[in-house]
Amino acid sequence: MCIRDRFVDAGNIYVKGGFPEKAVEFFTELKRWEDARNVAKKIEKGERIGTSQSKRLEDGGSTPNNNGTRPATAAKQIQMNKLLRDQAMWTLESGDWMTAADLFYNAGDYRRSIDIYGSKGKLDKLIEICRVLDKVDNAENIGLCATYFKKAGSHSYAKEAYLKLGDIQSLMRLHIEMEKWDEAQLLAKNNPELAIMMKLPFAEWLEKNDRFEEAMVAFKDAQRFDRSMRIMQRLAANVAAQHRFKESSNFYWLLARENLSLIKDYTRMDAADLNHYEMYLEFSDLADVYYPYQIIHSFIEEPAQASAASQSQMIQIFNAARFILSKLDKIRSSPNSISLTFVYLALAKVSSNIGAFKTARSAYEKLYGMKLNADWIEQIELNSLQTRSKPFSDRESLQMMCNRCATPNPVLLSGEACTQCLHTFVRSFISFESLPLCEFKPMKGISHRRALELFYSEKVKTGKKAKRGEEDGWTETRYGNEQVLTIGQQEGDESSPFFDKVNEVCETQLTSSEYIPIVLGEDILQTLTIDEVYIVDLTKYCK
Repeated sequence: MCIRDRFVDAGNIYVKGGFPEKAVEFFTELKRWEDARNVAKKIEKGERIGTSQSKRLEDGGSTPNNNGTRPATAAKQIQMNKLLRDQAMWTLESGDWMTAADLFYNAGDYRRSIDIYGSKGKLDKLIEICRVLDKVDNAENIGLCATYFKKAGSHSYAKEAYLKLGDIQSLMRLHIEMEKWDEAQLLAKNNPELAIMMKLPFAEWLEKNDRFEEAMVAFKDAQRFDRSMRIMQRLAANVAAQHRFKESSNFYWLLARENLSLIKDYTRMDAADLNHYEMYLEFSDLADVYYPYQIIHSFIEEPAQASAASQSQMIQIFNAARFILSKLDKIRSSPNSISLTFVYLALAKVSSNIGAFKTARSAYEKLYGMKLNADWIEQIELNSLQTRSKPFSDRESLQMMCNRCATPNPVLLSGEACTQCLHTFVRSFISFESLPLCEFKPMKGISHRRALELFYSEKVKTGKKAKRGEEDGWTETRYGNEQVLTIGQQEGDESSPFFDKVNEVCETQLTSSEYIPIVLGEDILQTLTIDEVYIVDLTKYCK
């Protein structure tokens, strides 16, 4: 029969002889899949397939029934699914992957069907399978569909798959990977435990898309303060390179405050806390330098502004220049985009106009050792020559008077401290002149709150006059419920417990090379009013 190509007749002979399995194998080897399936269907339905009572089944030796059909156990031996899988494998090897995928699906081999459709990018077929599958029995296969959807960039299909599974963590990862931040934030709002998953990736995405200010906030929210500060440093350097120095100053001040906020325990600072405090000092100094440099830069770069500068503006530029020079001595590395040439040139120009001829000559001498713009050299040499014809001195009013020891200090200082008592000068950031402030701190054991109570306590000074309008020489001072009578002190006399303490410390300072702070007890703190005190409390920036 086979030699004459009568394959169907040959298969029927196997069936009539009681060997339907042989018929299926016969048709399978010939790749006559339709014929093989027809035989398999008859077996599954239990139809009459032969009359021989002597043939036994290979699986257990059971004999045919009286009506000529095989027992149910024999019918189940030949499974249609296996036949379909065999056909699918052969079809796949033949290159017809679409038909093979359908056959695998019909055979119940969902994974292979999903792999074929997924690898070929047939998302429409893939979503049909995903929607049909039951999540209880096929959770893994639905997850595989979601993986292929995600790989193909189909957010909506992948979302549908994860929602079907109820896998909100994978759904959040999907939103993050595909940068669907609105949906990620909505999911995090409904499931707060997932918010931590998206914070850092969202901050990195903001940084990548040049949304730096938002990225800084996002990195803080993600507890990545190092990344937040790195962005802030880049912004500070970038705006300085664009000659926006006041903005750069603001960024450095924010960096300084950020380092203070990272100090965990300011009462007992460990190595990490000390490092943050040192970084605060460094960034604070940079902020102090960049802010006045904006004035210097504008004065040099805008000739019209320089020629129209008033006397008060020149004094402001003069103070700003010497403040920058004194601050630069404390900074470890030279700040980006700050030109010492500009600083000394501005100082030299304004010094000649306000009577600081000694300072002007020093500034011109510094300029000779610097690389100058060729267009400036002739004018600088002429100005320098004119300055040499002036007295080698500075106007006394331009010297800074120490508010603690009353020592006049030279115009150009190395560091922002008195040469006599080492007291730090505090500058106004409008005129850049030294403010009339004297530093002190409460004695150890006096809390900030207690000090405030003392400053706000009642203080009433009354004086009585003698007959004929003459003063009787006494002053009554009231401290809460206490009354103090002072004999021989006239109204307006500067003598007070505070100034007495200042003088005492200044005398001690003469024999010491280290700065000695003024420390006040409750008795002296009580004599001060809140209007007289400027409080610097950095702990409010700490955690």
